[in-house]
Amino acid sequence: MHWNIDKDFVNTDLLVDLTATDGVSAFLKHMEDLYSERHENLEDYINQTIYIAGCPQLAFKLSDFYKIENGEIFPKQFRIGAWLLKNKKLQTDTTERVFENPFVFANGV
Repeated sequence: MHWNIDKDFVNTDLLVDLTATDGVSAFLKHMEDLYSERHENLEDYINQTIYIAGCPQLAFKLSDFYKIENGEIFPKQFRIGAWLLKNKKLQTDTTERVFENPFVFANGV
C-alpha cells in the first residue's frame, strides 16, 4: 500500500501536551486514559504497551512519550518520523523495485 506523507509533520518534534484538547497530544492522552492499566510503580506504568482496541498495529509504549523525573511522570520530546520508523508504523519497500515508485510528499496537508 502506498501512502502520501506530509514531510513537514513527519519531521516535527513533538512534546505531549497534557492539557491539549485536539491533535496528536490529545489523541495519545485519550488512548492512554482508555486503554492503560494502573500499576503499583511509575516505571511499570510507563513501560506498558497500549493496544488501541486490542490491535497490535495500533499499539504504542507510554515510555516513548513520557519519562520519570523526581518520582513524577513528564512528557518527553520525540521526532514523529523517528518514532514511526522505530515502531514499524512507517515502512518502505526494500526489494529490487525500491525506486520504481518514489514516495509522494504532500505539503500543507
